[in-house]
Amino acid sequence: MAKKRIKDIQNTTGLQNGVFFLIFLISVIITFPIGTEAIEYVVVNGLRGEVFNVTGDERAVDRDEDKSIKNIQSYITAGRNEWQYKIRKISYWNNWAVDLYKDTNNPVRFWFNPVLALFAFIIFFSIIISILITTLLPSKYGYFRQKIEREVIISLDRIYYIRNGEYFQGEPEGIREELSNADLNKVYELEKELNMTRDDIFAVIKAVEWEANSGLYRFIHPLRGIGLYLTNHFTERYANAILSIVYIGAAFLIIIIGLRGLKFIPASEPSLVFFALGLEFSILITYAITLLFSKPEEQSKISENTGSGDYMIQSDKQMEKLLRSFINWKKKV
Repeated sequence: MAKKRIKDIQNTTGLQNGVFFLIFLISVIITFPIGTEAIEYVVVNGLRGEVFNVTGDERAVDRDEDKSIKNIQSYITAGRNEWQYKIRKISYWNNWAVDLYKDTNNPVRFWFNPVLALFAFIIFFSIIISILITTLLPSKYGYFRQKIEREVIISLDRIYYIRNGEYFQGEPEGIREELSNADLNKVYELEKELNMTRDDIFAVIKAVEWEANSGLYRFIHPLRGIGLYLTNHFTERYANAILSIVYIGAAFLIIIIGLRGLKFIPASEPSLVFFALGLEFSILITYAITLLFSKPEEQSKISENTGSGDYMIQSDKQMEKLLRSFINWKKKV
């Protein structure tokens, strides 16, 4: 029965995937204006600047030529096309004119693409928001709630199998209660009995407590639930892929900075550099989380043999129990 239930929740449903994607889209829509407002605030209040982002407005490429923009427009209207490169149209989505230090002796104008510059940040924070929300939703709708429940059941089934040599039938409420009431001494006992690290045992205990508590508790302590999934599944399965992405992101950042140094990217248009920095920031934070929840090297070697749902005897004590049972069975025969 336990194996059947694990199989039933092994993969997410279309509804769970759809809810996650919908929350992600809503998060993107919400975080973009928040990001642009934050940029405007920093420019105006921190850098003594001014932002021009009203779609349809026109500004001179060079700030000093703003005063003669009407003359430039008349030249363009008269057919003098060489002047058209001195004017740019403003767009809220992809073309801002940003003046910095306008009240000083060295004012400067930058052209800023908010969608490109903020893309990596928006995607990263939208994913984080989607993970947190779907962790708190009921398992029928919650993408990450399903993953947490799956890892809890697998962990409890693993404990039951180590103790009894068979899968449990129904819900192992006794094990849940035992873990919920476990003090430090009990954790030490479980560590020896189950041949599991204390970190693994604490991860299961926190997840069981997280499931059993109120919605407010789950909201305040989301990592207590997500931690078990990150430790048992995510870090083991995706650690190498994330490390590869870190190197790819670093290479991309080096190329962009190199192009900027060679002046292929104008100093007045830093959006691509911001995009590269945001991308590398997001990747490094993800990698840091992976390292934070990854198992120690010696425990990972054990996990390679056991897997997330493959149950094997991990200690001499358990092997001894099975051998004794086998000997007694042979005597009866």
